[in-house]
Amino acid sequence: MKTYNATKRISAALKKTIINTISTNIKYSNCYFWSNAGNSSYRRRSEKYFVNQNPEYKIIIDNHIITVSPSLEISCKNYYYNLSIDVDGNKSTITKIKNLIK
Repeated sequence: MKTYNATKRISAALKKTIINTISTNIKYSNCYFWSNAGNSSYRRRSEKYFVNQNPEYKIIIDNHIITVSPSLEISCKNYYYNLSIDVDGNKSTITKIKNLIK
């Protein structure tokens, strides 16, 4: 898991990662209604590709640790997307990381 230190400023790499997280969240927000036409091998390959493109990461900012964990599971019928954002172990919303790049 990659860790970014943003106590002094937001780096270009962190900003790019946050923008990727936000755009992925917008793309997959209603993916439950997508239908799957592939076999199980295609589904597992798609899940691995998603993890490679959207890895988990941590942001350290002002003595707080923000953990961002996107996940995608594809069943025979539906897609299941989840974005988990925790601030010091407490659940939060995507607004927390959106505010970092404003």
